[in-house]
Amino acid sequence: MKRALLGVVSAVLLIAAVGCGGRDESAGTSAPHPRPSSSLDDAALGNGFYCSSDIISEGPVRLAGGSWSAEDAEGKQTLELGPPRARGDLDGDGREDAAVILLGSGGGSGVFVDLAVVLDRNGVPVHAASAPLGDRVQVHEIRIEGTDILVDVTQQ
Repeated sequence: MKRALLGVVSAVLLIAAVGCGGRDESAGTSAPHPRPSSSLDDAALGNGFYCSSDIISEGPVRLAGGSWSAEDAEGKQTLELGPPRARGDLDGDGREDAAVILLGSGGGSGVFVDLAVVLDRNGVPVHAASAPLGDRVQVHEIRIEGTDILVDVTQQ
């Protein structure tokens, strides 16, 4: 096993203020109502829309209490919000954004780990971008320093 500190420049992840597939989850009737706070608390993050390119084939899904699952012909798909999390203003708008871990499974033995950037859009969490970290990766710490996201991981 190898432990490494991965520096991920948020400018690479923050290609747009929209979530998976170009869809803005803050628009439309299925999105959560805007929150008056400018910070994304654990409840807002645990009930937001997310996607994981390695697992979720149907596009963004909404977590409930930090998890989502569905069963199809290929098996059970799951997506969970895992620890750790970090908060900081990644896009310079004065609002606190978040870097979170998504744990996805397609029914097999793998647990695919993604680093996800969640932007605060007027109190609504918007999954802006993700970066895959690998299968069964242990994430020890996430830090936001300016516009950089630093991830301390152990990889096989």
